Amino acid sequence: MTKVGFTLSLIAGLLLILFSIPYAVSGLSGILTIITGLSLGILLLICSVLLYKRPQEHMSSGVSIVVFSLINMFASLYIPAVLPDLPQAAPMGSLTLTVFMIASIIGIVGGVFGIAKK
Repeated sequence: MTKVGFTLSLIAGLLLILFSIPYAVSGLSGILTIITGLSLGILLLICSVLLYKRPQEHMSSGVSIVVFSLINMFASLYIPAVLPDLPQAAPMGSLTLTVFMIASIIGIVGGVFGIAKK
């Protein structure tokens, strides 16, 4: 189960990082989106690698993945409230916020698979 959790959380982290890079380059969205996407994406990548490299510590890595994914989910719900013109001004608009939510769900599922090691 840890390989499934590793794969899903790795995908979630990569999605967050890849869809945050245009915001970081353009500078249109503000610091909240950049910090949310890049930092949580990097943290998800680190936790997923720890989940793969240290399977005996699957509980702490899985819980960390779930917590970081939940933080990302709430942040992606909060960003449109703070920046209402974001979908029009951003490079990829509301697609990025949708990907943030999808990555959060994938990360939560990956973290649960990491916790539920057999």
